[in-house]
Amino acid sequence: MNYIGTDIHLGTLYFKVINEAGKLVKSERVATSATNFLKFIRSVTRPRVVIIEEGTLAAWLLEICTIHGEKLVITDPKRNLWIGSSGKKDDSIDAEKLAQLARGGYIKEIYHPVGQNRRFRELMTAYHDNCRNITRLKNKIKARFLQNGVQCSGETVYLKEHREKWRQKLPQDPLLMVIVEALWSQLDQAQQAEETILAAAKEQAKQHPEIKLLDSIPGVGFINAATIAAILETPTVLLIRERSGPMLVWQ
Repeated sequence: MNYIGTDIHLGTLYFKVINEAGKLVKSERVATSATNFLKFIRSVTRPRVVIIEEGTLAAWLLEICTIHGEKLVITDPKRNLWIGSSGKKDDSIDAEKLAQLARGGYIKEIYHPVGQNRRFRELMTAYHDNCRNITRLKNKIKARFLQNGVQCSGETVYLKEHREKWRQKLPQDPLLMVIVEALWSQLDQAQQAEETILAAAKEQAKQHPEIKLLDSIPGVGFINAATIAAILETPTVLLIRERSGPMLVWQ
């Protein structure tokens, strides 16, 4: 087995290849791209495995390896104490240590979804990020009114059909109005984005029968059901049907 330790950056990939005997047999640095990544990996004799640490580019490289039939292991940086606690830090050294840790069986693999499962997880994450953004914008809008002595309890301050009434309550300062109008505009965009993402999630949910089962549990609802399915998704999701009805089991 050849262990390909890889230290990944947006601009550069550092490779170190360790063989079964623990000897360094190959080393290279290339510009970050799918083509360069695959070219180097395929230059290493099979059997081979690529080892990287969790990071921004991890999911992207995993997709590439999955599509092209290469084995990639994503590791938990917090568990790689030999790398993290080392006083001598260097990208090429880190890559070699990753390979040596993999050879010795001292790494903890992190599971990542691929394909549509990955995109569905990203979609639900985007939905919740957008919801937090809506809450932030609503708080900012109310804060502007309160800072100018205007009480604004309730929800009407956010609604288009009531905005003219709320405009009249503010001091008619041109700069203040620019700020408030900009916040209202951002809120409208965020709410439209929420509807778009939710529609896409409902369409995607048709490919995940476990969501319907989770949604049938009182108090769960579609958003929670879709989030649970997206985040807790594992390589083996089983749907078991018994006489009393369908059961959902994660393994």
